[in-house]
Amino acid sequence: MRAMRATREQNGMVFWAHVSSLPGSEYPIAVALGLVDGVELVTWNDPTQLPNHWGPWLDSGMPMAEFPVLRGVDLYYQFLNAGFHLPIAAGTDKLGEEIPLGSNRVYVRVQEPADYDAWLAAVKAGRGFVTNGPILEFEAAETAPGDVVEFQGTKRIHARARARSILPFTTLEIVMNGDPVGHKTIPNRGGPPKNGLYSMEVEATVDLARSGWLAARVVDHPDLRNRILPRELSVFAHTDPVYFLQDGRKVREEASVAYLRKYVKGVLHWLGSEPSFASEEDRREAQRAAEEALRLYEGL
Repeated sequence: MRAMRATREQNGMVFWAHVSSLPGSEYPIAVALGLVDGVELVTWNDPTQLPNHWGPWLDSGMPMAEFPVLRGVDLYYQFLNAGFHLPIAAGTDKLGEEIPLGSNRVYVRVQEPADYDAWLAAVKAGRGFVTNGPILEFEAAETAPGDVVEFQGTKRIHARARARSILPFTTLEIVMNGDPVGHKTIPNRGGPPKNGLYSMEVEATVDLARSGWLAARVVDHPDLRNRILPRELSVFAHTDPVYFLQDGRKVREEASVAYLRKYVKGVLHWLGSEPSFASEEDRREAQRAAEEALRLYEGL
């Protein structure tokens, strides 16, 4: 928390690393307190698989049936469903020779002039997509990732996604509040295309009766994964969301809010079990932050 606050004091940007492998006990607390600008969704491991670090769940004091472990991408969705606008990023995290530099990337639409500051601003605004291969385009109601659209009553929108890749992939989806509303799977492509480029498009018409977010994602069918990337990762890409807010109200899915409350309650359980801290004051500071975060989640 201290490092994040110090970064903010220096007008820095805070993105939470390794959300798919090491979400950590502080993650939902830092998000609730407004200290996180975004999350690193794609790194050395696969966001569509269970994490390799289960500490926050094992130390929560709750059974897995009550507090289940989620895949990185699904954990990310809980925050979007609780009303947080969290952009995504990606990084190589090169741990060894088998991991090529630039294997995970983030692309964003920048304002002129197209310099580093403009790129950072676009990342923070959530105007792009992350990928380990495919180029992914998405629009919903003629708006692009990062846009916020307010509406009254109900609203019918048309969404479209397009993916192009030199790596074969099986599935392209449009998701609303984490659930697929547009889906296409081609399980057997019969060899590489003549031009060397795999492509797929999917469209969806959605009737909105409440606030929601929409995004597009490329995933591999779990039984048909090509296993051509290092560490047997699946081909993956995901856009930032487009947010549709009914009467300006934030997205709110009760199941996701309840999950995040349990997450923080698990942290408080662990903090009360005499964990090792540099000092008792550090532990109390962590506990105060967790208690404040829990109050915020209970007020959602």
